[in-house]
Formats: sequence, C-alpha cells, structure tokens
Amino acid sequence: MGFARVVLVVLCATGCRQLFGIEPIADDGGGGGGPPGDGRGDGRPRRDGPGGDGSGVDGSNLGACVQVGKTITCPAQDTYVSGGNQTANYGTDPSLVLYTTSAGDLPLVQFDLSGIAASTAISSAQLALTATNVAELTTISLYGVTAPWLENEATWQAPRTGVAWIGGNGPTYEMSSFASFSVASGANSVDVTSRVRIWIQNPSSNAGFVLETGNTGMWSFASNDDPTPANRPSLVITLP
Repeated sequence: MGFARVVLVVLCATGCRQLFGIEPIADDGGGGGGPPGDGRGDGRPRRDGPGGDGSGVDGSNLGACVQVGKTITCPAQDTYVSGGNQTANYGTDPSLVLYTTSAGDLPLVQFDLSGIAASTAISSAQLALTATNVAELTTISLYGVTAPWLENEATWQAPRTGVAWIGGNGPTYEMSSFASFSVASGANSVDVTSRVRIWIQNPSSNAGFVLETGNTGMWSFASNDDPTPANRPSLVITLP
C-alpha cells in the first residue's frame, strides 16, 4: 500500500458520475432490460394486486423478501468491481470492497422489490450494512446505478456478460447521492426511505446503487456471501 493514492472524480454533463479518471460519457437513462411495459426489466410479470392484509403486498410473490406482520426484509444481490482487475467478477466474495485509488474498487448493491405492489405505501426503509474494515471514519454516499447489472457477471468493464457499461469502462451512476452515512465498524443503518418509494413505484429505475467516498483508503463491508447471515446486507421496509 506504499504507493500514492489518487482519486479522480469526473462529473458527466449528462448527469452520470464516474470515478478514477474515466472520461465523461452519455447516460442512457438506465432502466431494465426486459420487454416494454413489464415495468421490471427482467421480463417476468409483476403482480400489483393488494395482499390479503390490506398492505398492498402480495405476500406469496415477494421473491427472496420475507414479510412478517408489517415488516418486509429483503436480501441483497451484491458484488464489487475493480479498476485494477477489470475483467474479474467478485460476486461470490464474502466482502464488498471500497478502495479509493487510481485503480480502485466499487461495491454494487441491489434489492429486488418487484413483488411489492406499486401502490404500496411504506413508513420507512432502512439499509443494514456491516463494516468489516474501516480505514478511517468518513462519510459513505450511495448513488443510483444507471444500468442493470448481475451479481455473478458484473466487472469493471461490463454490468453483465456481453454488455458494456455506458462508455465502455467502469460503472456509471447518478451525479447526486440519495443517501449517506458516517461509517463505523460493525453494524450501520442507513435511511433510504425516499429512494425505496421510487423503486417500488417505478421498478425500472431500480438498478441498485454504488458506495463511494471522497476520502482515500479501503473500506470493506460484509456481502451476501458472508458466513454469518446477520452480517449480510439487508433492506428492512416498514409498512403503515
């Protein structure tokens, strides 16, 4: 680690943002890769009918999410991509690495909310992340990714096999963060209510998010492959 570490952030004129010296590129607006009108991006039909409890949630169609009373808990798909190893996929790594160098690493996280009806009202949504390595206390920001990606296919060069990131190199994401938190070792909770409401109402806008910080160093978070289930990323949604 004895070499100079430089972070270069480029703001794209079209509203996307890229790290580590990548040239500004045009944003295609993100969205899903499914057929028009499915509102999901994965080609599967979406159920928007209310559940039997009046919550607007079809409890039998929540996918990996689990509902207990007025609480819905969702697991993540996650990985990180590396500017230093641009063709590598880390979808099975137990860690999500944020490494802010000239050829650094960026974590990607997403929650499938497609089983929740678009009309569903929510009281709150909390993101749970477990920090396993903290270079220093800093603010970590969350930015919406602007292209759909797959956990076991995403690399620095491609969000999924056969499809390049917008501009061809490195993940692209929104210019403005939608949430931030002061990272601490161990459990961290982040209020993401406003963004989760958008994702529920407009599923095609949900390509997950990237973690980023303006400081230099390495931070690691437990991924969905961490051997301790309680450490894995989760999204906890509370219904009215």
